[in-house]
Amino acid sequence: VNNNTNGNGNDIPTLVLILAVSGGCDSIALFHAVLALTKANKQYNADDSVGHKDSIRENDANNPHPCLDLGVDTVKKKGDDFRVPCELHVAHFNHEQRGENSDGDEAFVKNLCQENGIPFHCYSWSEEDFSSRGRSESTLSKSEMTDGHHFDGDSNSGAQNDESYPGSFTQDVARKWRRRRLKGLLSNLVLSPKNDATSRSDKISQRRWGAILTAHHRDDADETIMLKLLRGSHLTNLRSMDAKSDGFDLQLIQNAEKKGNAVAHDVNSSSQSSPVGYFAKPMLKIRKNNIAEHLTSNSLEWREDESNSSSKYKRNKIRNELMPLLSEIAGGDHALQKRFSNLEQQSRDISRDLSKRSKKILQSMPSKSSFLLPVHSGTQFDIVQEDALHLWIMQETNRELQLPYDQMMRIRDQILNYPDRLQWTLDVGSCWKIRRNGDTLVIFEGEENPADAGLSP
Repeated sequence: VNNNTNGNGNDIPTLVLILAVSGGCDSIALFHAVLALTKANKQYNADDSVGHKDSIRENDANNPHPCLDLGVDTVKKKGDDFRVPCELHVAHFNHEQRGENSDGDEAFVKNLCQENGIPFHCYSWSEEDFSSRGRSESTLSKSEMTDGHHFDGDSNSGAQNDESYPGSFTQDVARKWRRRRLKGLLSNLVLSPKNDATSRSDKISQRRWGAILTAHHRDDADETIMLKLLRGSHLTNLRSMDAKSDGFDLQLIQNAEKKGNAVAHDVNSSSQSSPVGYFAKPMLKIRKNNIAEHLTSNSLEWREDESNSSSKYKRNKIRNELMPLLSEIAGGDHALQKRFSNLEQQSRDISRDLSKRSKKILQSMPSKSSFLLPVHSGTQFDIVQEDALHLWIMQETNRELQLPYDQMMRIRDQILNYPDRLQWTLDVGSCWKIRRNGDTLVIFEGEENPADAGLSP
């Protein structure tokens, strides 16, 4: 908030909040928690409909905008607590993978929004055209799924399967779909408000910003760390999810949406004059059992995904079988949670230190498009060089390729074990290849040039 008010609390911009609500326990708790934190502000009212399927708001001229009561510690202003103008919206994704139960989730969330006068935005899998989105949306490496979980923070997304089946529905594709749609919705709501009151300002978009809230909790975080351990992730990546993402430029996203380009949606940068959006996980320190107890004690209903009890899916098996066993061995839930927290903190500390040093290496590179090996500088290809190479690969592939540690070991061993081989090519997966030519490495996508045939060792 301070970043969007210059820290002075004057001319407070409107905060557009999108809640990702599946209808499950976690996202319903998020919905009611945010609703409880809002207060009435009768300065103005808005028609927040964006015109796509099932966008709902009560047509009541006296229906006030909600506000978040943030307090003096959040936004620096002398005197009493004050409120930030806030537009609440709910996004729901019907993956249509559970038949009537999927439709039941949609109807439940829709009715909840109607009862509370909150705009409801629903996206259905069968209505999406993936053919024009290209490879950038339809495929993601498993290592790219840093949260390792359903996007809306609980299991009602219906996207638990890891394998492809007719209709090209996979967990990776569904996650990318949700992410793109949420960013596109936020950019439209911030940049193109259908609101007579706010349109009086020629610079309204500079006075609006937004955030997408998901309901990930601490159990999700611990399960993600365990999944990463089982996948063989690097020590620097044995952590769960960040409570807040980097800011992303909403104008870039809107421009990409108009052009049907999905790639620009992952650009996490913004000029100071552009409206900014974030992903946020405000429930990340709360345990699953506490969430369920809160809803039950307050007689709040939610939808239960029948597949939660099945150990068919990897995450469910970890949640239902492995985590209870580890808790027993560790001496209880508290002891196990402490070990996960310590592991995560150590990983973050190591990552922070390595990141500083690896970024210095990249800054010293003569070209951003190639990685210069320390062959003649007397510097060994050590863990810092390895981390710099990993970072360079992510940058060069627009984060599409985030190599697991075993692939990084292949590259490192090729460099260290065959120092005299100055020309070779390695396939590192997802149609990407790394090629050495003398003292430099380059990365490219697709088939290698016939003229380079025979370079592979």
